[in-house]
Order: sequence, then C-alpha cells, then structure tokens
Amino acid sequence: MFSNLLRDCQLALPELILSGAIILFLLARLFSTVRRLQIVVPAVIGVAIALGISIDSWSEIASRSQLAFGGLLRFDGFGLFTRIFLLLATMVTLLTGLMTGIPDREDSADYVTLLLGSTVGLMFLASSHHLLMLFLSAEMASLPAYALTGFFKGKRKGSEAALKYVVYGSAASGVMLYGISLVCAVTASASFSELQRVIYIDRDNLNLNGLIGAVLIFVGLGFKLAIVPFHFWGPDAFEGAPAEVAGFLSVASKGAALAITARFLLALVGPYSFENAYINMIVTGIVLGFTGTLTATFGNLMALKQTNLKRLLAYSTIAHAGIMLLAMIPLQNRAMAPILYYLIGYLPANLGIFAAIALIRNHMNSEAISTLAGLGTRSPAIAAALTFFLLSLLGLPPLVGFITKFQIFVSIYEMGALTGGLDLLKIISISVLVIAGLNTAIGAGYYLKLIKYMYLHESPPEAPKIPLHLGYQIFFAILVGTVVGLGIMIDPVTKLTRLAANSLEVIWK
Repeated sequence: MFSNLLRDCQLALPELILSGAIILFLLARLFSTVRRLQIVVPAVIGVAIALGISIDSWSEIASRSQLAFGGLLRFDGFGLFTRIFLLLATMVTLLTGLMTGIPDREDSADYVTLLLGSTVGLMFLASSHHLLMLFLSAEMASLPAYALTGFFKGKRKGSEAALKYVVYGSAASGVMLYGISLVCAVTASASFSELQRVIYIDRDNLNLNGLIGAVLIFVGLGFKLAIVPFHFWGPDAFEGAPAEVAGFLSVASKGAALAITARFLLALVGPYSFENAYINMIVTGIVLGFTGTLTATFGNLMALKQTNLKRLLAYSTIAHAGIMLLAMIPLQNRAMAPILYYLIGYLPANLGIFAAIALIRNHMNSEAISTLAGLGTRSPAIAAALTFFLLSLLGLPPLVGFITKFQIFVSIYEMGALTGGLDLLKIISISVLVIAGLNTAIGAGYYLKLIKYMYLHESPPEAPKIPLHLGYQIFFAILVGTVVGLGIMIDPVTKLTRLAANSLEVIWK
C-alpha cells in the first residue's frame, strides 16, 4: 500500500509542488518582513519546476495510462499534455502580472495563492477518472477564480462580476452534483469505467434516470466551458476582472473543461464494440453539433457589437469554445488531437492580447476599443504583436490559428466521409462544416475591426505613447514567435498531440 501511494505521489508531483508552494505563501503572510516582498517571482520559479518535471515525465506517462489514488485520477498522455498547457498558461499569467504591476507587493501573496490554487484544481480536473473527483476539482478551481474576478478592490464592476460568477457557479455546481447523484444511483459507482451503463438498461431500453443525470453533469461542464446557454457569467466576469485574470480564465479554465468533457463523453458513449455505440454517436453528434454551432454563432454575433475590449474577447472565447466543442463530434481518441493543437495555439494568442490590454489599461485607464485608435503610430511594437495575435485567432495562414482550425474541419469532414452514403452522421458533419466556415467569416468582422482601429483611425491628441521596456519586448517576441512557429512546425506538434490523444482511454467493465 505504501509503495502504491509513493508511486501515485510521484505521478502527481507537479500538483504536490504547487500545493506546497501555496502553503508556504500562506505562511509568508504571518511575517511582516516577507509580507512586503513580491511573491510572484518565487511563484514563477515554483511553476517552472512543476513544468520541468511534467515535461521530463512525458516519455514515462505518455506511453501508458495509469490509475492513481484508488482510481480517482488517471495519468496518461492526454492529461499530461493538458497539465503542461495549464502550467504554461499560469506562468504566462504570472509574468504578465509581474510586468503590469498586478498584483502589488501587498496583495501578491493572496493573488498567487488564489491563482495557484485554481491551477491545481484545473490540473486535477483534467485527470479526473471519478465523478467525485470531477466535482471536487471543479470546485477547487472555481472558488479561487471567484475571488480573482473581484481582485480589484473598491471597483464596482469587479465586485458585481464576482457576485454574478459566484451565483451562476453555485447553481451550476448544484445541478452537476444532482446529476452525479443520479448517475451513482444507476451504476452503484462513480467511476468513469462504469459510465457506459448509464444510458441503457439493456440493448433496447433507455435508462431515463441515468440519461437525465448525464445531461445535468454536461450542464455543469457547459458552465465551465461558457457554452450557450450557460455563458451568462462570461462577459460580465471578463469585463469586471483584471485583464490578467480574464486571460487566465479564457485559456486555462477552457482547456481543463475541454479535457474533462472529452473524458466524460468518451466514457459515456462506450467503446465501438459496445452494441449501442453507433446510436450513442448519433445522439451525442446531434447534441454537440447543435450546441457547438449555436455557441460559436452566438459568440461571434455578440462580439460584433461590443465596445469594451475584454467583453469582446469574452464573446470571442465563447465562440472558440463552440468550435472546440464541434471537434468532439466524432468522439474518437484521434479526434481529440486537433483540440489539443487548438489549445496550444490558442494560449499565446489569447494571453498575448490580454497582456497588451493590461498594458494599455495602465497608461490610458480605459479598456474601450477606442483606446486602440492610432496605436500603430503611438506604439508600433504593441500594435504589431496585437495584429499577429488577432490574425491567428481569425485563422489566417501561416499562423497557428489556421492549422488548428484546418485540423478540426478535417476531423469533422472525415467523420462524415467514413460513414458511406447519406446517413445522419454525414448530414451532421456537412452542416457543421458549413456553419463553422460561416462563423470564421463572421469572426473576421470584429478581429479586423480592431486592426483597423490601430492603423486607420487617428490617435486622440491626449493619447500617450505606450513605452515597451525590454522585459515586455522579450515577452511579446516569444509569444509572437510561438504563434508563427506553431503554425510552421506542423508535423512535430501534430505527432505530440496524436500521441497524447491516443493515450486517452477508459477501462470499461
């Protein structure tokens, strides 16, 4: 038993390192001398150590799938890839805050503790193999996020956004917990290995209680993904939160939620040897196709009329969540590889935009779209970096956003092509491709609008020039280089994502 526990702790070493760092930072608040220090720097070091250990364990974990802690967690290449993604997102968020001065020295311990606490929850969420662990890790990730949303003291919008986030989050958690109780009542187990018995009593009879439970769990996951109609918290939370926090929510929270949604749906549908798997694929294909297209279309249309940068990006994030949900329609291991590529390409572009917004906020005390007017003249380096990030989110080649969307569209097309004949799955795939293509065109409306503001609108006379010190220059150069490099080095990244996706499995009983 001790040897198994030691092995499990080694598998979860990055999470344990961050947990230990959280305890140290909490204890640091007890000492007045340490309290005045900037805690973000040691936090970056702790995240870097956890990231290094995760990368070093790739060859060991990616090649096989291992259950740990009594079956609560599953460590595999898919979860490890998501873990690395989350640690990278956390590091970029911490570095952004270090350069923008959010948080200050007095609040740095609180900020870092909340951010790392949410990261640990998201890491456990992405590796969950048990419904109880799914719920606990989702709450562990959400509670610090509520506090981070209202981190700006005395700002009414931040407090209001945090309150709305708490209310909606609590309701979603209650719905998910009720769904978990129904599923546990049906299967007498909360393990993902038993989920294929949730929907069907036998080959001819549906289990209504199990089906309702599965739907309610999906509702809870939909809240984390901010898909329509569970998106209400997103725009208000993004607008009220600091730009640094909004960027973290838009990237890290989405990545972990997509990972656990993939695990849950694959476990629910069952393997292809399961006699009802094809029927399940059609049902889930219809649900995911309708939800994903509705979410992408709604997010893009609402983004067109926004005047606040963070609110616009909130609806952009909702639209991207819809596209990534569409990628799950085939519900096969290999179909999850484009999602991983999408996430790793989405990270530098989205976090780079939010970092630029934070920098503009510090100098202009505003986050309105109008603050971008004449930015190409006042601050050409920031404008150039923003242009790369926006064009990548749009999907313009040779940037990474193009290849990520292309891979998702190919995956959906192949699902329809493999069915042979004009059956329901083929109709779904064709319809989804058409709507996804139209959404890309709609997205061009607001991404290009921001670029137009930077280069074709005159700068207001009172608008200051925004200096870019060396740290920010290096920071933006790395992010821009990543956006370009990931769009060019397609084969190496694709091999990594396929290896990670192929390890995604559930041991069905």
